[in-house]
This record gives sequence, structure tokens and C-alpha cells, in this order.
Amino acid sequence: MLVPNSAKARTKRDYTRVEFEQTASHMHHAPDFNIPLPSDFNMSHYMNLDRAGRIDYAQQKLSRETIINYQNEIGKSMCPLFGPKKTLSVPGFAGKYKQNTELTIQQTNIPDKTILGIIREDGLHISSYSLDDEALRELAKDGFWVLKNRNL
Repeated sequence: MLVPNSAKARTKRDYTRVEFEQTASHMHHAPDFNIPLPSDFNMSHYMNLDRAGRIDYAQQKLSRETIINYQNEIGKSMCPLFGPKKTLSVPGFAGKYKQNTELTIQQTNIPDKTILGIIREDGLHISSYSLDDEALRELAKDGFWVLKNRNL
């Protein structure tokens, strides 16, 4: 799925790519977007799988529509065109080697809940998840460096 890039003036990219398989590998964040998962979706099992295993498990246990609904919600959270919510784009870093990224920060209608989106320099969506106000303040204090211990 292609989402209009809210930071076009800074990044020169027209779109951000939110890929189906990447979405399937991050279903543990779906509840942050109010996407219900069926009772037989074993989150503990899912979290212990590698990326390929998570994708396979999600495709076995979830309807394609559920994954696409989550993909759509990710897209909506990265672009102010899809709603009245306040969406900001800031430069940031990801991984232990501090790769340049774009971060989207969208305030929700739920108090103390903000959605953070992480986008690689080439425009590929990495992850999105919710933060409370304290975690958002810490992120800003850290110079917008996310996933510090990951090898991206």
C-alpha cells in the first residue's frame, strides 16, 4: 500500500510503502490500533517466532481482511490527509547504528496515547506502535532514536 508522504518537503519522496508481509510480522501492535485479534491467536507463540514464522502464523490464523485493516490503520496514522488528527513528521534514527529514519507522530483522540510510525530512508514502513506521553517525552529527549538495540 502506498501512503502519501507527509514529510515530502524534507524527504522528496511522494509515498511511504506499507507492505502486507511487514504488517503481518507486526500483528502484536494491532491492538494499539483497535484491531481485534481472534481468541485462538496465540500471542506468546507468535512473539517467539522469527519474522518468517510470524508472517506464516498470521496468515494461517487471521483473515486477509484483518491484516489489511491493520495495514490501512497504519497508513492512516502516518498521514494527516486521512483524518482530523494532528500528525507530525520528524527526522530520527533507528537501530544500534543510528540509521536515518523518518518518524511520524500522531496524536489520537485517546488521552495519553500517541501513535509512532518508523519509516526507512527509502520510504519503507518499519513499524508503528503506541506511546504514552512519558515515552514520547523520553523519545524527544533521546533525539528521536528508536529501536536502539536492534540491528536494522
